[in-house]
Amino acid sequence: MAPDTQDAPRESKRPGETPGEALAAKAQAPKRQCMNLLVILLVLALLFGGVGLFVEGLKWLLIISAALFVASLVSGAMGRGRLRA
Repeated sequence: MAPDTQDAPRESKRPGETPGEALAAKAQAPKRQCMNLLVILLVLALLFGGVGLFVEGLKWLLIISAALFVASLVSGAMGRGRLRA
């Protein structure tokens, strides 16, 4: 009597694929998953880094505009004679 092969798990393989190619494809699956994770982490790092740089630039813009606003107030008041001694 032939051994019952219906209960044994069979690996799905593409037509014309050798067992060695199927094994190689299985071995590369974790590498692809790791590469996908690295790409996602790189995109997130660039995204958060870009946002951080943008916020830092806005902070400096606010500081410079505040300093120019105060300087214009002082020069305007001096021009009108309010602060002349």
